[in-house]
Amino acid sequence: LVRATELDPSEPFGQARLGWLQQLDGDYQAARSSLGHAIALRPDLMLNYAARGYVFYRQAQDSADDPQRKRLLESALRDVNTARALASQSEPVHWLRGMILRDLGGHAQAAAAIVEAILREPPVDMVRRQQWQVMLQGRDPRRVRRLSYLLPDRFDDARRYAQERLQADPQAAAFRLVEAAAA
Repeated sequence: LVRATELDPSEPFGQARLGWLQQLDGDYQAARSSLGHAIALRPDLMLNYAARGYVFYRQAQDSADDPQRKRLLESALRDVNTARALASQSEPVHWLRGMILRDLGGHAQAAAAIVEAILREPPVDMVRRQQWQVMLQGRDPRRVRRLSYLLPDRFDDARRYAQERLQADPQAAAFRLVEAAAA
């Protein structure tokens, strides 16, 4: 793959794949560089921003230096927000955004991002549609557990945010999920 990207450096998908493999090897700097090159070649592709945001996020997880960790998380958030702007329906982008916001201490915003991700998990068949309706009513314990697991430290902030949203719009079924997870 390295040789292929050397032979054709104008191929954004090869650059992106190389960046992903470099990230898997723990070479975050090389991964960011390859993904940055892919972004420069195709700034309209959401996946490249999401992948580079994930590389920043992974590097932040490995960093013991708090100021560096915060800078990496902020860079991750910028890229993920760009990915979100390019493809707002992408469920994994919302999950990643929620995890980054959680790690930055924005628990209410993290809850909102995670709810957005949950809402974008597509129902596949009639049984899933029925499960979907139950989940939106705040009664799906699997999804409630997932949400409370992702926001264990400051769930009260997330709950307050959900309560504010529900006061403004009592029909905001997604925020009933946060309420149920906090109960």
